[in-house]
Amino acid sequence: MTYWIKSNNVKDFRLDDWMRNHNEVPWRRTNRFEVGDIVFMYTSSPVQRLTYVFRVEKLFITPPKELSLYWGVKRKPGKVVQHDLLKLVQRISYDCKLSLYDLRQHGVNGNLQGGTRISGKLLDYIQNEIG
Repeated sequence: MTYWIKSNNVKDFRLDDWMRNHNEVPWRRTNRFEVGDIVFMYTSSPVQRLTYVFRVEKLFITPPKELSLYWGVKRKPGKVVQHDLLKLVQRISYDCKLSLYDLRQHGVNGNLQGGTRISGKLLDYIQNEIG
């Protein structure tokens, strides 16, 4: 099992809106997640913090058509791409110290874009914060 931080830009996909009505999300496959991997979702500006914990459930091709209602202006339907099904494990409380500033204090360098494998002290810190 691998642990990841994956970023979400609210201008590209309104994840919070989607998660109000769902306990899983089809995520466009841009990393080599494997079934069982854990993904800590980082929501970019204006939130700038870890917001969800997901477990990778499966790989599939066609996401539900309803997903397109949550895409931002940059995302256009058309090309068939693979998706990972991310199952919600936990919504991360805003009481947890998991802002970009906090993550940088514990090993994150630069901005969180794309997907990053994590381990060691950073992983220990995140797991301790979310309990």
